[in-house]
Amino acid sequence: MVGVGDATLNGRELSAAHYLKDHVCQLLVGRDARNIEDTWQFLYRSA
Repeated sequence: MVGVGDATLNGRELSAAHYLKDHVCQLLVGRDARNIEDTWQFLYRSA
């Protein structure tokens, strides 16, 4: 699945992209992409 979001940090877009790729993506592998609220809660509490 593919999604679109806003992850800009006023000129630090590459920092956001690297953080997502190196940390967040690993947490999402294997999760049900249809369960948006559960994923949001998981990421919010994991941060």
